[in-house]
Amino acid sequence: MSFATPQRQRSGPALPLAAMVDILFLLLVFFMTISHFREAERTDRLFETNPPGARTGERHFEVSPIYITIAADGSLALNRQEHTRQSLRTALRAAGSAFPDEQVVVRADRDVPTWRLIEAVDMAREAGFLNVGLAVEHDPSDPDDSD
Repeated sequence: MSFATPQRQRSGPALPLAAMVDILFLLLVFFMTISHFREAERTDRLFETNPPGARTGERHFEVSPIYITIAADGSLALNRQEHTRQSLRTALRAAGSAFPDEQVVVRADRDVPTWRLIEAVDMAREAGFLNVGLAVEHDPSDPDDSD
């Protein structure tokens, strides 16, 4: 004996499209935001630098590192925020004690004296960072290769 009435029709399974559209929208917003920040990281408008070229080198970081930028006029920045030598040292110590495994990249203009690069690397190492590197542009030509 069936208790279902003959007038009532059973509906089949349905996909909740509203929830899927919400998730798709959130993913779209997430990727657009990330791409904007990655582009801002690549084009640092606060400090324009012209890094020296190198024929060898690889990109060793998987996450966004901490950047120390040295402009041609000698001004310093930590992640796009301008600092003096002392305030940079203080900020690096605070970050180094909290995140010693973070990667630090020193990027400088090619006209910056070498002692400034060494000073920035020393500041990062003294602050407790273990992974400190230099940013260069890939340059396959060697100007000294005139033999």
